Amino acid sequence: MRQSILLFLIFLVIRAFAQNLPQLQLIGEPELADDELVGVRDVNGRDCAAVQVLTDLSGLAYDAYNGVVRVDHNPGKDMVYLSPDERVLEIMHTGHEPLKLILSEIGIYLRGRQVWRIRLTGEQKLDRIPVAIITNPPGAEVFIDGIALGSGEQFPLTVGWHQLRLVKPGYQPVIQRIQVDESHALHRFTLEKEQDVVVQIESEPSGAAVYLSDVQLGTTPVSQFYPAGRYQLRLEKEWYVTYEDFIDIQSPQVAQTIRLQENYASLTVTSTPQSDMEIYLDGVDQNAKTPHTFERLRPGTYQVRAQSAEYETNTVTIELARGDKKSVQLTSTANFAELTIRTHAKARVTIDGKQVQNLQNIHLAPSVVTVRVEMAKAPTVEERVVLRKGEKRTLEIFPQVPMGTIQVAVVPFEAKVELVGDAGENYSAVGAKSFGDIPVGTYILTVTLGGYTQKRETLVLKEGETLTRSVTLEKTVAAPAAAAGTAGPTWSDPKTGIEFVLIKGGSFDMGDTFGDGDNDEKPVHRVTVSDFYLAKTEVTVGQFRKFADAMNYRTDAEREGWAYVWSGSSWEKKNGASWRNPGFSQDDNHPVVNVSWNDVAAFCKWAGVRLPTEAEWEYAAREGGKKVKWSGTSIESQLGDYAWYNSNSGRTTHAVAGKKANSLGLYDMSGNVWEWCADWYASDYYQESPSRDPQGPSSGEYRVLRGGSWGNNPGRCRASSRGRNNPDGRANGNGFRVARPAQ
Repeated sequence: MRQSILLFLIFLVIRAFAQNLPQLQLIGEPELADDELVGVRDVNGRDCAAVQVLTDLSGLAYDAYNGVVRVDHNPGKDMVYLSPDERVLEIMHTGHEPLKLILSEIGIYLRGRQVWRIRLTGEQKLDRIPVAIITNPPGAEVFIDGIALGSGEQFPLTVGWHQLRLVKPGYQPVIQRIQVDESHALHRFTLEKEQDVVVQIESEPSGAAVYLSDVQLGTTPVSQFYPAGRYQLRLEKEWYVTYEDFIDIQSPQVAQTIRLQENYASLTVTSTPQSDMEIYLDGVDQNAKTPHTFERLRPGTYQVRAQSAEYETNTVTIELARGDKKSVQLTSTANFAELTIRTHAKARVTIDGKQVQNLQNIHLAPSVVTVRVEMAKAPTVEERVVLRKGEKRTLEIFPQVPMGTIQVAVVPFEAKVELVGDAGENYSAVGAKSFGDIPVGTYILTVTLGGYTQKRETLVLKEGETLTRSVTLEKTVAAPAAAAGTAGPTWSDPKTGIEFVLIKGGSFDMGDTFGDGDNDEKPVHRVTVSDFYLAKTEVTVGQFRKFADAMNYRTDAEREGWAYVWSGSSWEKKNGASWRNPGFSQDDNHPVVNVSWNDVAAFCKWAGVRLPTEAEWEYAAREGGKKVKWSGTSIESQLGDYAWYNSNSGRTTHAVAGKKANSLGLYDMSGNVWEWCADWYASDYYQESPSRDPQGPSSGEYRVLRGGSWGNNPGRCRASSRGRNNPDGRANGNGFRVARPAQ
């Protein structure tokens, strides 16, 4: 109890002492010096102004609204450096009340490189004289240098200049500097009735919320009438320091422009040797990649790091103060293991279910992975592998394929022998040959020689078996040669079931011969193509299924989980769409869709066929290079007899060969589905195309598509119209037909 009473008495003594602290006082008026500052700048790079404080006190301390830039302390003379837009200077001294100077109210208006002088002393060294302050009407409350003295008429004041404020309800306040000495001891004031005053407040930058004693006026710039009086002024704007001060509103108007101080820092983050890494601040992904500059960050301490799928960096702690412009460089290190897989060239390799094409130096996250190797006619091999950060491993997995031998003797002795297996195997020789250690399965044996009728036989080879065949060819009676641009004999591929027509080569004018095409169909140019076989129809769902099942093949759409489908108004990326799920109903006789150029190339390799060149395709679609607009006709009203397009398709594919064939016996060359060609696409290729058997550009970004589809208008189904797509592009309007050499 006694201890509590003692503490309370100490508190009262301290409080009483604090209330009786003497005041710091200015002597005389501020003076603008002739001196000029050189080389002192604030954090924004601007030339500073300075206030020189002449005083008989030592140990003064200073503060300012924008912060003091620098203080040079000298005996009796301090130089205080301030930003050129500073409004407030506060002077502090032990044993005195702090002195807050509103610079404009004492006549100081700062500019860069200028020096102002003020004289300062402590109150105890100044004499006081009685001063009369008379108001009409009487009863106004008197404030001297911000201290309330009451509503009397006589006050003891120190000699010098003072800031006077008179406040009386119903009257406008009076704010004025007065001089106090023996000659200036009486001051009279007539108070004016209170009325609204125009208040104009601007800020740099604008857009700050303005409050007068917690009442919001709006956002800068603000211009309003407001009752006269003293108010607490506050400006708030995101990313800037909140400005707070008192404002005296008195007639005729008040206008202030306030420069807000930035309350943010900038930080540039880079990483080396790897860049393009996701940046994290305090563990939060910033959706930005190195190198990147964050123009505005709150002042504070940050943990900075970066990472990517395969790399990570060290963590750097950085402290940002208001106005800082800092940078940090992070060092990246590998965060993966490296795996090389050795296996058969035709094996299909997956890691955790995802197919891998390049088997050298595969980068994988440290983890346990499952490597699966599949190969036609061999048991699947699967192995679990533990990969550690920074590890380099080589894994050898060779599925064991059952083998056998096929021996072929031929007459004539120079006949060509070819074996095509059901898993894409292809072996050939001239003359008798023993094909040893080849995979078991079904093979098509073909023996050919010019002037003789070819012979073909299907062989089934079992493990460890040796099959022997002796083949004698018979001479053929020459038939009359087919004319250029006509259809020759047909041939059916026993492996795929695809029926081919021999197209006799010839010369034709390739491109926009009707003058209503696109720029990439120009110029019309003369081209000669050699004989070739072309499939009568587009490859069907059933024919593609044979390949996919035999090779356990997954298309680009199946591996990546999506393809483009027509929604009814636009093409949309649909998850789960593929050739098995095209977005509409199909049977095995419909053309396969949602296959990329890459998928088509894999089919061709398995089937022993190829895609037609763009020149071959147009030559065949135009019935041997005739001047026809669509495949089969140049009359638009007849197009529906030959093609499925947007006016008659019902926005879906239809079974192949459901319309009339053109004069070469080819179906659906216009409409039904776009057909991939072998060529790379270039819009200006026709300006430099070779005249004989052009193969297209040597490289490019897109592959060529021809013929239009079920969703296109007649203009896109023209025989000369050119389409294009990425090699891995797939949509339910794209399919293909295949070709073979004539030999």
